[in-house]
Amino acid sequence: MDVNVSATQQPMQQLNSSPSLEDLVQQFQQNNMQFQQNTIQNNMQFQQNIIATMQELTAQIGQLATTINQLQFEDFGQVPS
Repeated sequence: MDVNVSATQQPMQQLNSSPSLEDLVQQFQQNNMQFQQNTIQNNMQFQQNIIATMQELTAQIGQLATTINQLQFEDFGQVPS
């Protein structure tokens, strides 16, 4: 009889050592919240990088337009106004 009692107590002790459903849900919520915060931060950084890149490209396009304009006037022997 003692063997049966200890056999039934063993699984209960193992169950008690594993996290409860509530603990698992709470951990999931914390992990999910951290993931969302990281995603928001990464998206904001990405948007800032895109804006900076677009500004650099706009400046470079302006420089190209100026250079092309100067070359066109040089080809025709005129000075840009």
